Amino acid sequence: MNWDIKAPYEYTITNTITGGTALFVFISGFFFHRIFYKSFSYKKFIIKKFINIGVPYVIISSLILITYLYINQTINFPLSNFDRLKTGSLFYNYILSLFIGSIKYTPCYWYIPFIFIIFLFSNIFIKFITINKKLQISITVLLFIIASIIHRPLHNFNPIHSFLYFTPFYLLGILYSQHKNITDTFFSKNIYILFFTCLFSSYVMGYFGQIGNLHKLYPWILSGFDLMIIQKISLIFFLIAFCKKIENKNLKFLKHIAAVSFPIFFIHSIFIEIYGRLFFFSLEVNKYYLIVLLLFLTTFLSSILSANIIKKVLGKNSKYFIGW
Repeated sequence: MNWDIKAPYEYTITNTITGGTALFVFISGFFFHRIFYKSFSYKKFIIKKFINIGVPYVIISSLILITYLYINQTINFPLSNFDRLKTGSLFYNYILSLFIGSIKYTPCYWYIPFIFIIFLFSNIFIKFITINKKLQISITVLLFIIASIIHRPLHNFNPIHSFLYFTPFYLLGILYSQHKNITDTFFSKNIYILFFTCLFSSYVMGYFGQIGNLHKLYPWILSGFDLMIIQKISLIFFLIAFCKKIENKNLKFLKHIAAVSFPIFFIHSIFIEIYGRLFFFSLEVNKYYLIVLLLFLTTFLSSILSANIIKKVLGKNSKYFIGW
């Protein structure tokens, strides 16, 4: 399925919904300060993250890779230029695939190796929390400028490159948590301005030729500025203002989605692969955004249902498979 995005409304929508990883990193930084900072223990923090995230990642990835090996009699996976890595050691391929998050049929797994690098640098982020606000803001702005220059890694298969790109979003989450009371008042009063800024920045991106994320193999080669960073900052601020409007409402469905958010992450790309190949990728229609919407809904609901079934069947042991 190829969607030739030309119309302004198409690239505005595309730029708004693309690059959502920035929101996850921002939330992770927010909770790092909100939950872990006051009684932070580096050893306990890393062990807990390894059990809740690392173990499910290794188990699910291993099952997928073993299945792929059994079917194809080899473990080959795409690297930066879509070439196949060929070595004499399947074990080497297996370890490298885990390190860069290149797991067959689950392209989103690149996030796990990257976020673990974030976790390993937690002591530096603790230090960041203790410095004065002006220096915090200066560091964050500088890192955002650097991120806009280096772009995201090609195919996301470089966790160190991803670390350099996404770290300022993590710091922004920390800053928001530290100054939440002040910023919430400002965001709530300007929710409509933030909404307009969010959509306008998506439009401006498309107008200047950027549709979606920018990726490159070598971060030091200059090739323009990534405007997605500005768009995602404006989207984050708008979503904060929106959440403030509904924070006192008892929305059980949203609470449940929050509870199963990490299992959805682990499961959803498998359903995208299944449904995409069986139904959606072969459809030839003009309105591709309808296909995207249908694929999203079926994948989203299937992921939630599967997470609940796994939780019910495995009980407490489900955390080793889906992190919940």
